[in-house]
This record gives sequence, structure tokens and C-alpha cells, in this order.
Amino acid sequence: MYEREGKTVSKKHEKFMDWDLYSKIPFCYPHIVRYELRDCKSLLDLGCGSYPLKAKLGLDLEYSVGVEVVPKSARAAEEYLEAIIQDDIRNVELEVNSFDAVVAIDVLEHFDRHEALELISKMEKWARNVVILVTPNGQTRGFIDPDLPSELAVFQKHECGFSFSELEELGFEVYGIRGLKAFRRIRRKIPFVRLFSLGTQLFCKYRPNFASGLLGVKKLW
Repeated sequence: MYEREGKTVSKKHEKFMDWDLYSKIPFCYPHIVRYELRDCKSLLDLGCGSYPLKAKLGLDLEYSVGVEVVPKSARAAEEYLEAIIQDDIRNVELEVNSFDAVVAIDVLEHFDRHEALELISKMEKWARNVVILVTPNGQTRGFIDPDLPSELAVFQKHECGFSFSELEELGFEVYGIRGLKAFRRIRRKIPFVRLFSLGTQLFCKYRPNFASGLLGVKKLW
């Protein structure tokens, strides 16, 4: 068992989850992320969950560190990382230019707007080469795990949202991901709709205003 998008799922359901399904399609966002990380040897994975980006993408890294607030997920992530910081991301302080890349997958929306912008600023300080983030297109509701204690469940709520134009104004190159926004709510529940949504990914990639999610890439060199 591991956690994705705030929900605990079993390996047998992995084939319906984004990182497995989309990683098989060349124009989908795991390929974009892997391409942008191709020359990176060190990575900071913010909100890494129990299955960090290094493992999801099979990245060849010399050093990778995860930050995860949920103790159970942090312990599981240790298997894949050189180091894990079990803490609230907002408490983390690191040296400038500590990593080649800093990523935050489905993280920004869990903070209020001021905190999210502050986190982006920190990511840009910690990274030498590239900052990558994934977030919903606009404001959405979060998925709350009923098994989490209230002090941890609060981190699964969605407190803010970003549009593609807002990310562009922050200096990110923005791609539309996860198919059409119109399918966002039901695709999580019905595998067939998830597959159909996949067919809309190519259309959304360069039309992020129509997309369910946003992938932002900011190169710092």
C-alpha cells in the first residue's frame, strides 16, 4: 500500500493512477519531468509521499532528499532516498543552491496563497538548475484520508489554486496535464473515464487553460 493524491491505494490499482498510466505515453507529463531532470544529479522532492519521484521515474541520481509530513509515508520513502526530512515543508530551511532540481508534485494547493508563493521562492533559492511543480488548474477540493489524525489530515485540504497565466507570470513554462478539466472530478472514480481523459492529454498539453492540472518548469540557468 502507498499514498497518491491524498489516498491510500494498493499496487493492483496502480495501473489506474497517473504516474503509471501516463508514464507509458510519450507526450504525457512524467516524460516532460524526466526530460527536464535528465542532467540533474541531485534532487529535493517536496511532499514526496511514500513513493518518491526518484522511484516513480527511475531517475539516476547521486543524491535525493524527500520532505514528507506524514510519518508513515516518510518511513516508506526512506527505501528510495538518501535522506528524508519528516517535517512540515514550511519549517524546512536549506542552503542556497543545495540541489540541481527541486520539485513539488501536488503540494502548492495545500497552503494558502501567501505560503505557496513563499514556498516557490524558497524552491528557487534551493535549486541550481530547475524548479518543477505540479498543481491543479484553479481551486479544487482535496481528498481527505479518514484514517489520518486531524493534525495531519489538515495537510490534505486544498487552500489555494493557480491558473496557468499566474504561473507564467512567475516565470514558469506551463503545460496542461491530466486531460481535460471537465473530466477532473469523475475520472478519479471511473477507470474508463480516466483512460478517455488520457486521450485528451495531447490537446491539453499546449492549451493549459483547458487542462485539469498544470505542470510548471522554471529553468534557473
